[in-house]
Amino acid sequence: MKRLSLFSFYSQSGAVRSFIYYYLAELSKAADVIVIVNGSIRPESKKSLEAKGYKVFSRENRGFDFGAWKDFILSHEGSFFAQYDELILCNCSCYGPVYPFTSLFAEMESRVCDFWGLYRHPGLNDRKHSIPPHLQSYFLVIRNRLFHDECFREYFAGLDSADTWNDAVSQETSFTAYFEKRGFVSSSFLGSVFSEFIENPTIFMPGELLSKKFPLVKRKCFTTDYSYINKISSSAQIRNLISFLENRTEYPADLIYEDLLRSEKNSNLIRALGLAYVLESASASGQTVSGSCRIAAVLCSSMADRIPSNIRYLKYLPDGSSVFVAAVSEKIRDAWTAVLSSLGNFRVEVMLQEVDSCSEAAFWLTFRDELSSFDYICLLKDLENTSSDPPLKDSFFSEHCLSSLLFSKQYVQNIIGLFQNHSRLGLLMPFLPMFAEWPERILNEEWGSSRKTAERIYSMLQLSVPFDDHPVVPWGGMLWIRSSAMSAFYRHDWGCDDFRLCQKGAEDGSLRSALLRMYPMIAQESGFFSGCVCPEELAGMELSNLYFTLQKYSMVKIESGRVHFSDVRKVLGLYLRRKFPGIFGKGK
Repeated sequence: MKRLSLFSFYSQSGAVRSFIYYYLAELSKAADVIVIVNGSIRPESKKSLEAKGYKVFSRENRGFDFGAWKDFILSHEGSFFAQYDELILCNCSCYGPVYPFTSLFAEMESRVCDFWGLYRHPGLNDRKHSIPPHLQSYFLVIRNRLFHDECFREYFAGLDSADTWNDAVSQETSFTAYFEKRGFVSSSFLGSVFSEFIENPTIFMPGELLSKKFPLVKRKCFTTDYSYINKISSSAQIRNLISFLENRTEYPADLIYEDLLRSEKNSNLIRALGLAYVLESASASGQTVSGSCRIAAVLCSSMADRIPSNIRYLKYLPDGSSVFVAAVSEKIRDAWTAVLSSLGNFRVEVMLQEVDSCSEAAFWLTFRDELSSFDYICLLKDLENTSSDPPLKDSFFSEHCLSSLLFSKQYVQNIIGLFQNHSRLGLLMPFLPMFAEWPERILNEEWGSSRKTAERIYSMLQLSVPFDDHPVVPWGGMLWIRSSAMSAFYRHDWGCDDFRLCQKGAEDGSLRSALLRMYPMIAQESGFFSGCVCPEELAGMELSNLYFTLQKYSMVKIESGRVHFSDVRKVLGLYLRRKFPGIFGKGK
């Protein structure tokens, strides 16, 4: 059996990522491979594809997949295709194969049909949609009888170019019926399984499909708009999918991570992958911890009365850890020198901070050389009682950050284990604070006045990951990092003059404020995910605060010209009914 595969490829950046090479390598075991490039491709990527033996056919990015297949089919004579028994039409919208394509073809060999796909959509017929049953087009196999029939070529010759995504969907949904009406028989690997639950399980039931040896995972499992996902599920299916791939298959899940980190916004990744961790604090959380890693904490100390509390939390670091204290004044430095004996199990170094009151300078300048040799680093700072009324708010916020990062000795061990067992995890921050004025700030002022400064840093560091419009922020500036996760930060030769901009009293648009929001993007550029972490003892409180915040912000509130509501359409409807009851109905 000799097969030809037409693989439709598109990448906004023109780069061919590793999951594509894996897919093509497996596909080439069952077929000759032609890569049809829609739009541009980087020269080095094209050269790499050709070096692996794949022929590359480039075309204008027009018409989506069916346009790509059409151009290739119509540009080659029938004699070229005569050497092949089957034609595979596929694209770059899937990860995999999780199971070998050769096993798939062996399974389908006994099916009596003229063309087949992996999944048969059962169709829809309601007030909003009228979609016929059809084979999904990300993997179609056309057998000899249809492949070499003149009507197959006639279909593509008469196919209009799809100008929109909806046009492309229409071509997919009509393809099956077009040939069935002409007497050709279709089949599918799984039929319309799970149709009693949902018409398209490839997004919402990917793990269940894999359990039935379905070979591919749609990228849309991870990239579909979360508002759509959230209408139907809790997104638990994504974590279950990842667990299935990592524990029950040989597919290298890191190929998925690499692709997502280059193409998706960090906030979308945190939601889609469920990167929020609740860890045990009294016993191990099932994470294997290696004793060979080097751990450090950096503390920017600006308040002498916080030293006892800081020492209490620092003692939860593993024995043998290093502690670097950047004191903002000689008084603070002397106060620390007097109590160093209480940290006898640690290597402690206290240094006078060159740039007053700037924790970022402590993290990235003062101890830069020392920190390069450590694996995992906890970044800490004193939060001064300057911005809240009453000042007790800042004290509670400081405790929120510290207890999330250094709750107990076993809890810290579990954090280190989490890093070690998840090689793509680069940054851990406390859960978002859902108390005091923080919810309003988080929900309404994610960037504040810092966006322009952040955009300058984004350009200066030559970041290529998507700029995150809704960043998940380590509020308070305290976090755990894998040291290699900040490698992109040093694309710029930072100096003291850079950090003088974030002196005490600087406005929200300062370097400090911008960097705070950019840490997860910098980690992503370096090839790592960011996540949130919380000890199990505090999880119930965090959940209660979040639930209260949801209740609070689900009420209609118009204050200082700002509307606080989860659904603007409902707010508008309520306003119109109250303002114009005679027209829109009397509101209560």
